[in-house]
Amino acid sequence: MKRLIAAAGAGLAVLGLSVGSGAAASGRDQCKPVVGNLEETQVEGDGFQARGRLTGGIQGTDHFTLLSLSDTHPNTPSVSHFVGKSLIETKTGDIATIVSGAFDLETGKFSDLFTIVGGTGEWSDATGQIHLFGTFDFESGTGRSDYRGEVCTK
Repeated sequence: MKRLIAAAGAGLAVLGLSVGSGAAASGRDQCKPVVGNLEETQVEGDGFQARGRLTGGIQGTDHFTLLSLSDTHPNTPSVSHFVGKSLIETKTGDIATIVSGAFDLETGKFSDLFTIVGGTGEWSDATGQIHLFGTFDFESGTGRSDYRGEVCTK
């Protein structure tokens, strides 16, 4: 259970997107760098879940759900790998991501990679990846992370 919560915290530090990009007139992808932070809180639900507020280049609300968790290597027993999903609600549509990451239960530090797999509204054809890194405190149920990446739309 500790590992589930620990890995989930890493995935929590997920990211949401609300970059104000639009479709390029030529139909080509228009890509924009995004940089900002995420403040999150563990919430009740099946397994591990968290909700958070994204600020900076991406603005919206992130809804993270842990899907799987596994130990890494015997020499790093406090580190777990995880996979989750994240739905980021923005004013112009939602962004769906798959989250892969690693979390250290002893230090609370984590690193996530959000891969954009779909969306609605302005984000219906979005692609890209965002790297999240930060800490999560399971005693308080809160975390903070920074992110940077690239979001592309048509």
